Amino acid sequence: MYLIGFCLVFSGLNLLFFRIKNKAFNLQQITIPAHIQIKEDPYFGQDKKRAPILDYYLDSLSSTVSGKRILDSLNLLRPGLLDSFRIFKNNINHLF
Repeated sequence: MYLIGFCLVFSGLNLLFFRIKNKAFNLQQITIPAHIQIKEDPYFGQDKKRAPILDYYLDSLSSTVSGKRILDSLNLLRPGLLDSFRIFKNNINHLF
C-alpha cells in the first residue's frame, strides 16, 4: 500500500515538474550578428570545380560495357556512394 502511494505521489510531482519546466521553455530564432563575416571554405571551392569532372566521368562509364562493370562494382563495394555524390551535386547546385 505504501509503495502504491509513494509511486502515485512522486509520479504526480514528476509530471507537475516537467509541465512547469516545459512551459518556461520557448524557442527563438537564431540570427548571425552583423559583425561576423562568413568566409568561403577553400576546400569547398575545389570540390565545386571537381564535381562536374566526376559527373562527366561517371556518365561516360555508363556508355561502355567495361564502364558498366566498373559502375556495378562501385555499387557492390560502396553502396550509397553514387547516391551521396548525386546529393552532394544537388546541394552545390542549390547553393550557387
